[in-house]
Amino acid sequence: MTYVVFFISVGCITLFSCKQAKSDTEPQISLTDSADFRKSYAAIMFDSTADPDVLQIKKPNLMKDMNPFLKNKLNHIGIMDKDSLITSVFRPFDSIIHIKDHSGRSLQLGCEPDNITGGHVIRFQNQQMNDSLVLSLTGTSIEIAFADMFPGGYPEIFILENIYVVNGDNFYLKIYKIKE
Repeated sequence: MTYVVFFISVGCITLFSCKQAKSDTEPQISLTDSADFRKSYAAIMFDSTADPDVLQIKKPNLMKDMNPFLKNKLNHIGIMDKDSLITSVFRPFDSIIHIKDHSGRSLQLGCEPDNITGGHVIRFQNQQMNDSLVLSLTGTSIEIAFADMFPGGYPEIFILENIYVVNGDNFYLKIYKIKE
């Protein structure tokens, strides 16, 4: 009986230490922050002289206050200009994308529709990891950008969802960090 308890104990400790060692080497992807922006087209309803082309060029503005540190960082790396989102730095997220960390390790990202939730599944894959993150993104467009907000490791992943809501576009920015 004592031997059985001993072997079970050793087995559990070995299993736990192997699992612990494995999770220490695998990158983990986590949401670090988010911000909401809006580009309104309401002016065209009330001003007959408003030029629709000018409204299309207008940048989306913050919908609510945000952490000043984050705002400064986003301005510094070119994602924002003062209180406005720079949408031109984003590209459609409709194919496989490869990014590298500072040591040259590659991470593959892919985005595909999720038939169960109606959203999208973001897949992350490298030699150590094959993981997915289900996002309930149902916007008219999903775009992505990369920037090294916090030096070291992989660049941060910026996912932008665009949804048309009554006389304007709402832009939902989510920032993901890859931790190792």
